[in-house]
This record gives sequence, C-alpha cells and structure tokens, in this order.
Amino acid sequence: MKDEIIDYCIEQNFKKNCINHLSKKADWKPYPNETYLEFYKNEIRIIEENPIQDKRRLSFVIKLLQVTIESKNLDLNCRAIFNVTDGVDPNEYYSRICFSAPIDSNHLLMPDLHLFYRIKAIGEDLKNDSAFEDKNNLISFFGSDSGLVGEDLMNQRIKFCNKANKNQFVNAKISNFVHFTEEMLNNLGINKSDISSKYISINDQLSSKFILDIDGNGASWDRILWAMHSNCYFIHLKSDTNKNTNWYRPFAEKNNIIPTYTEEEILAGAVEYNQDIKIKQKEFAKTILRQDTQIDYFAKLLTKYNEIYNQ
Repeated sequence: MKDEIIDYCIEQNFKKNCINHLSKKADWKPYPNETYLEFYKNEIRIIEENPIQDKRRLSFVIKLLQVTIESKNLDLNCRAIFNVTDGVDPNEYYSRICFSAPIDSNHLLMPDLHLFYRIKAIGEDLKNDSAFEDKNNLISFFGSDSGLVGEDLMNQRIKFCNKANKNQFVNAKISNFVHFTEEMLNNLGINKSDISSKYISINDQLSSKFILDIDGNGASWDRILWAMHSNCYFIHLKSDTNKNTNWYRPFAEKNNIIPTYTEEEILAGAVEYNQDIKIKQKEFAKTILRQDTQIDYFAKLLTKYNEIYNQ
C-alpha cells in the first residue's frame, strides 16, 4: 500500500507547478516564514531567510532534508523556497514546498513536521481504546478556531460549533482560540462560552464513536491519523471552499477512506458506520504513521522537483 499511496500523491502534487520559472531567476525574496535554500549533491545552503521566521520549524525542515538526502543518497542540484506556515496563500503563484496548501495550487507538499513528533506517541494514546460498539453515540470535534473567513466574518469551524450547541448528536467545541476574540464573537451574535472547551486529550475524545474533521488553516495536524488508527470512525464535514490539504490526503479522498457528510446530515445524526471503510482507515493510518513512508515520499518529491528544475 505504501508505494501506491506515494506514487499517487506524487502525481497529484506535480500536476500543477511553476518550478521551471523558479529556476530562471536567482534572487527570489522569501516571504515571512519562508527560506530560500540551495541544494548541491548532499549539501544544503541557506541563500536567504526572511527575518520573520519560526526558527524551530525551519530547524526541523533542514534536519529532515539532511536525513532524507543522506539516507536516500540523493544527488540534487537545485534551489527551492520552503514555507513553514500552516497554510500557504493559494494566490501565491510561484511554487513553495510546504506542509499544507490547496491541492490545486502550484505548491508542493512535504511531510508534516508535527507528525514526526507524534508517530510513536499516537500508539500510546490509543492503547486503552475501547471497541466501537462500546463508545458513546456522539460525533465529536475539538480544535482551534482557524479556517478561511468568509464575507459573514466567520469560518466553517465557528459556524458549525455555534449551530451544534446543545445538539444531541454532536459535541463540537473550540479548544484553542487563535483568531477570534470574545468581542469579535459577541459582534457576530455568538457567546464564546457556548462554543468553547478546555483542552481535551485524545484519550478523552476516544469515548465518541465518530471523530469529525472540519477544514482549518492547516490540515488537522495528526487528527486524521489518530482518529483513523483508533476504533472511532473518522468523517469529514463537506466544504465548498478551496481547502488546504496535506501530502497523503488526496489518496484517502480518492479511495473513499474519508466519508464526507453535509452539515445537515451531521446535525441530524445521519452518519452511518461502514466496517469496510473503517478497515481501510486503519490500514491507511498505519502506513502513513511509518517513518519510512514519510521519508520515501519526501525523497521522491525532492527527486521529481530536481528533475523539473533542471529541464
């Protein structure tokens, strides 16, 4: 399954890009949280780094690059702009290598830095997981208030959590406010206490039969994988926006590994468990949670990038 996932996702990543244009200009200026890197054989050199930078994330990216290049003996001769934010502006034309971006953008998706810290820990989080039939018949979502803000000054997570307040089938709360202040919510007619929750651990979320995914700025960090790996059933709230994704999600969506439901269906509790899909979810999550899967994918991405850059 690993090679099938990697090959499909590499194909999707490179369907649309402008790598050739990047190679025609030597003095690209990186935006905040971006760094312009040069590769020659097994060496990595920083050409230019924006002063506004998440140093921890950048350090991880460079370490992951070093490990990938050395372990796979890659012979690269190219330059690339790396973006370490949760989601790259889809309107930015020139290709970035990043963690999260719309799949139909020009950007290329690398492994998620957060996941490398979580690969081993996820197994520990799930060791006391109960069987699906023993869980509460609830659809749960806990996450930050991030996501694309529309003309109504709200995003999908805020709107859904507000509508789900006191719903008998759904427990949806914002556990981390990074965008909306209490005053902003009041102006929108929303009581912050109605949609907020303290931090809730994965272990506590495992008591629900269904784990809901709602689009945010990034690609849900590790929610997709721990929920699929668990005995819970992972589902997605349908969205009409150009959502950000991570490198492996296109394969899951193509193969119906992530069932999608409308807001109306979820609020009505009209979500059905499918044993065959659950088996696929577990197998998929176990494959992606292997470090060799992540490294092999990244090596193929860098190799393909290098080929196009030098055409």
